[in-house]
Amino acid sequence: MTLSMIKIFLILLLLTILLDLPTSKSCFLTRKYHVHVINKLPSNSSNLKIHCAASDDKRGNHYLAANQEFDWSFCQGFAWTSLYFCHFWWNSKDKVFDVYNDPVHCVNDGKLSKLTTQCAWVVKPDGFYLGTYIGPGKVEDMYRYAQW
Repeated sequence: MTLSMIKIFLILLLLTILLDLPTSKSCFLTRKYHVHVINKLPSNSSNLKIHCAASDDKRGNHYLAANQEFDWSFCQGFAWTSLYFCHFWWNSKDKVFDVYNDPVHCVNDGKLSKLTTQCAWVVKPDGFYLGTYIGPGKVEDMYRYAQW
């Protein structure tokens, strides 16, 4: 094998690793981020339906009963390009928005007071709250991000 072939092989190997980062289990050169969706709708209401996805990572439909959580993790894309959005349905209401597009505040218009890799979305009857996930059912620094 010539030196130029070895260089080409190494470049292709590096590109393969970098392109596979957003869905890998361990992160290489980037941080791992987590997104949590927590249903805090009334216990006597219908389930919250959600469908979350990125351009290359479909999370499918999920039906959350009151106080249930759905979460996933991913490695931040090369050059901070990761973007996840969710579509939410509850009774006759529905809403779609980005739940992750910023490595500092979860979303680029987010108002979290500090850096977090644990983005928490709490769904309530009056809207969607963004905060930092600190444990099962526990969220700090939470504020209302959007209404239904």
